[in-house]
Amino acid sequence: IAISDSARTPSVSLSSTDIISACNSLNVDLSGSTGSAGRPWINATFTLVPSSETYNTTKLALIQESILSQLLLPKIVIPSELLETNEVYYLSASRCNFLLKCGYQKKVTQKVSGNTLLPFVALSGSVFRKQKRSDTLSLSAIAYVEECDGTKSSSDLIYSWVNENNPALISKSVDTATYRLNPYTLDVGEKFVIILTVSHKNDPSQVTSVSSEVVVVPSEIKALVVGGNRVGVNPNGNALLDASISYDMDFPNAGVNGLKFVWECFQILPIFSSTCDSLILPSVMNSRKIYIQHAGGNVTEEIISLFEVNVIGSYGRTSK
Repeated sequence: IAISDSARTPSVSLSSTDIISACNSLNVDLSGSTGSAGRPWINATFTLVPSSETYNTTKLALIQESILSQLLLPKIVIPSELLETNEVYYLSASRCNFLLKCGYQKKVTQKVSGNTLLPFVALSGSVFRKQKRSDTLSLSAIAYVEECDGTKSSSDLIYSWVNENNPALISKSVDTATYRLNPYTLDVGEKFVIILTVSHKNDPSQVTSVSSEVVVVPSEIKALVVGGNRVGVNPNGNALLDASISYDMDFPNAGVNGLKFVWECFQILPIFSSTCDSLILPSVMNSRKIYIQHAGGNVTEEIISLFEVNVIGSYGRTSK
């Protein structure tokens, strides 16, 4: 059996701060990676390469051991004591799904000497986000400063959020550790980067920045029929099928404006048929409302027909 060329390639989310202080461990978050195709990853890699050619070989070996023990975990932590100060580290990660499609991501981080008030900062979730226009956009930060004795504190931190592409989009959250935008603030197709910078009030010059890339995608079309999902038609009688309460979740107040409708009918009892011969159907089946009429004749048993309305919106979205 051949693997489909259209199989989804994983998107690897490799999140960590650009700079860590002398007392900080390196925290790498891979939990936002997507594209496993509903199964465990069949292969995963993570590498950390120091820039220095004279790096302590014992520490480097212990780093590799630490990585191997955490390789399939969503988060990887490299202890502070294995990381040398004033060193640049090149990080890379990959994830492969059972369809043999692999995704890759790289990042550079630096460990600096001193500066125990340099905050550790991470954003919950993936660094790449697909956001529906109809949903609230919410990004939450985890931030703290860590002393060399392991004590962590989130007090006295200053959070600054900026939408790099549209600075006018200011967070509506009263919690400064959260960036929030209300539903319908964004437009479908928008792409932007939100940057969070965190510092400590006792040393504002020491800052840590993280970012998240957001793309706004369409919401669903809601296909609804007035009166529920069952209608009875007596011999020589008629009935109205009305889908005019359907709507686009991106524009809930627009009603059926911009929507198209296509009705189909199948007889399912007493025998299946792709035509509904017991009913007289309208010649045009692409209106939000259609009237159906019983064809008459001698009815000796119950006939059940299934009507489906396909509601079509912009961007090729459909709903039945």
